[in-house]
Amino acid sequence: MQLLINNTPFSCSDPVRLSDIPALLNMSADALALAVNQTIVTRQQWPDFSLHDGDQIDAFSLVAGG
Repeated sequence: MQLLINNTPFSCSDPVRLSDIPALLNMSADALALAVNQTIVTRQQWPDFSLHDGDQIDAFSLVAGG
């Protein structure tokens, strides 16, 4: 399966869930927001959200500030 994560191609074996993405990026899920095909997916949905070949994932680091 081919995914595009932050405009970088990734090859993964099936199946891949959105909850697998933080580990692929070596990032903590606690400070991450994810969008699939330009739609934000809530953290509660990640374990049940199956990714498909060609999906585009955008990962955003959450930053506190004011």
